[in-house]
Amino acid sequence: MKTGIISLENRDGEKKSERLERVRAIIANHPGADLYMLPELWNVGFFAFGDYDAAAETEDGETISALRTIAREQNAYIFTGSIAEKRNGRLYNTAFLLDRRGETAGKYSKTHLFGGEKNAVTPSKNYSVCDTEFGKIGFSICYDLRFPEQYRAMADMGAEIFLNCSAWPKSRIEHWRILNRARAIENQAVCLSCCSRGTDNGTEYAGISYAIAANGQILLETNREYSEIDIDLSETKKYRAEFPVLKDKI
Repeated sequence: MKTGIISLENRDGEKKSERLERVRAIIANHPGADLYMLPELWNVGFFAFGDYDAAAETEDGETISALRTIAREQNAYIFTGSIAEKRNGRLYNTAFLLDRRGETAGKYSKTHLFGGEKNAVTPSKNYSVCDTEFGKIGFSICYDLRFPEQYRAMADMGAEIFLNCSAWPKSRIEHWRILNRARAIENQAVCLSCCSRGTDNGTEYAGISYAIAANGQILLETNREYSEIDIDLSETKKYRAEFPVLKDKI
């Protein structure tokens, strides 16, 4: 599974349409991936809590509609990163997985809310795992990474791959490094995380994204805006068969 990780740089004051054009250009300049990933709330900025309402969209809004078109053009899956989703009169921090036809393959709204986010959006009550041509994929968003019970629940639902979109702050970058590996090791699953770069309303992002193998090996640690890695997912099944930790749960 060739994965393109877009650790988009936040630029305060930039319009949503301008950020979307940057994403479009990055993908156009790096064709051929099976999956592209984006960070958390990249089209508004995570720490711009007061802007969420104005930037909110439905699933059929500007951002997801544009990414659906790109998915079709590139014949690729896109993990959209999250948007402030307007649904049933409330706002949710929601990420989508679009398939090669641009259709919604999976959807997840953030469960564990952080700081000022609690005053802006509604927490989800459901974890999410979906079937894809690559295997079963489980979804999480940033702060969720600190809650191992969510990942174990997704592993119990059959997840072999975890996708995480994030706006993790640089001040806790060591936690970010450790927790990505821990969630992979605990659940014998590939962990792919995409984190924003730059500074957002005075807070500097960690700016590092990861690809972690099911055995905890770091396959990719990058601070570039675009990075690509080809992952052999058959290694996960092989590792689980050789060292069947998950079967020993009580």
